[in-house]
Amino acid sequence: MCFIGFYLFLSVFIYTSNGIPDSVRILGLFDSENQMEEIAFRYAVDRVNSARHVLPRTRVLGQVERVSLRDSFTASKKVCNFLRYGLVGVFGPSSDTATHIQSLCDAFELPHVETRYDRKRKRYRYDFAVNLYPHPETLSKAYYDLVKSWGWKNVALLYEQGSSLTELQELMKAQDINFHLKELPLEGDVRCVIFNY
Repeated sequence: MCFIGFYLFLSVFIYTSNGIPDSVRILGLFDSENQMEEIAFRYAVDRVNSARHVLPRTRVLGQVERVSLRDSFTASKKVCNFLRYGLVGVFGPSSDTATHIQSLCDAFELPHVETRYDRKRKRYRYDFAVNLYPHPETLSKAYYDLVKSWGWKNVALLYEQGSSLTELQELMKAQDINFHLKELPLEGDVRCVIFNY
């Protein structure tokens, strides 16, 4: 999902720009825990560059920078440093630092691709943000639509933490569906919980 969203973002954003230069710089901010996102970022940049029909006369320069999970100052400084080199978009980070990066991108009218699930996120918070994860309320409504279309009357919800149930509020409001809730242990074998359910 991360690769597809980033690839679409790059293709549409850069392809629709007028006066495309010979090269465009995209900054990928990653913490040490998200190596898969970094790999997807590098792969997407390579794919866009190898697909000559997408940007026939332009090369995408994907710059990767590491950021600490909670060091928004250093992350913001890295974005500012790259603004001098003609930065056209920022991808990540997936930590809480993303909020500061998004504010900076919004101020400079820079597209920002967020790659984190933020249950506190408000809809349409920023003009220049694209989040690859759907809003919790939208996701909950989609689950409800699936349950209704499949004609289910009973649904078992297995969850790891009670706070994760807030993401399913819209689904659980349904009066015509019986919900059976079971909390899974954070460690150990969860199969015993499922078999005894």
